[in-house]
Amino acid sequence: MKKVILSIALLSLISVANAQVKQRSATKGFNAAARAHVLGWASEYFEFLDKNSSSGFGGGIRLGYGVTELIEPYVGFDFTTLGTSEIDAESFNMMHLDAGVRVNLAGTVHPVRPFLEAGYSYLKGKVNQVINGPNNYVDLEFYGGKPHVGGGVNYFFKIPIAVFAEGIFTVGKKSKAKLDGTEIPNEEPDVTTFRVSVGIVFNISELSKK
Repeated sequence: MKKVILSIALLSLISVANAQVKQRSATKGFNAAARAHVLGWASEYFEFLDKNSSSGFGGGIRLGYGVTELIEPYVGFDFTTLGTSEIDAESFNMMHLDAGVRVNLAGTVHPVRPFLEAGYSYLKGKVNQVINGPNNYVDLEFYGGKPHVGGGVNYFFKIPIAVFAEGIFTVGKKSKAKLDGTEIPNEEPDVTTFRVSVGIVFNISELSKK
């Protein structure tokens, strides 16, 4: 009888241990994400635009490759449309092209995986036919590369699919600018941006195993 009880207890412990080590998330391998975001930006140089069109909405995509469960290089693209009703312009949009490395925290036994990331962004803003003095309209562009930092969290409700929220902040201020296609000489406009995104990510490597 004692042997039976011991056997049952041992099997119970094994079952609990197996349940505890069950994989709940996966960041290793190729993954692809679609996201929607809210963007805020700031600039002392473009004070009028900053004050009257300081935020916008957009979307983008992101591709990553988890070398391990911890380290994940990535590239991403976001496009944002900003309001023009207060700046008297035809259109205003921004584009971000990102490349960097993400560090995925926690482990595969957890469905919630926080992350930190850092890299470099190429930012381009374009304002078409914006007012610049009495009855004078111009096309304005500002652009340049700058570092970015960010972080967020993935939630795997079922491998290989997760939902996520993240924030990315560009920390470099200096940019270049053009008016009607001609670069403004000896000027380095300050531009910083912050994007808060939500989206869905698919681990393609895990998907291919199913």
